Amino acid sequence: MLVWTMFKLHPQLKNDLIPIGKFSLSQLFLLPDSDNPWVVLVPEVEATKEWHHLSIEAQTSLQSEINLVSEFFEKKFTPDKINIGSLGNMVPQLHIHIIGRFKDDKAWPGAIWGTKAGSDQEILAKWCQLLKSEFFPC
Repeated sequence: MLVWTMFKLHPQLKNDLIPIGKFSLSQLFLLPDSDNPWVVLVPEVEATKEWHHLSIEAQTSLQSEINLVSEFFEKKFTPDKINIGSLGNMVPQLHIHIIGRFKDDKAWPGAIWGTKAGSDQEILAKWCQLLKSEFFPC
């Protein structure tokens, strides 16, 4: 018997992130840190904690979405480095961070995890609009 389940976003991700739109596999969110362009992709696959739990087809789709966002970051923000990571130690639901890093950012060259986020609402609103217009135009 086929049982349908509804995808549920982990409450911590729902609380911490700003929704931008939906690709074929993943939801795209902005992590509100105005110091670094930072997005999170969350594959809409129920109860998935690890990359290897995804089907090969889903892994390919997720990699394509990561590449799409990374290429946009490279073109639009010209970071010195793009960090891509999936830790999941605090939130077990599979989610992928894509972060534009700069040699003069608050954590360079160390890890940016756990640093205080910039709170410039004007920059965050601009980045939301930029992401929406690039990936999800009306």
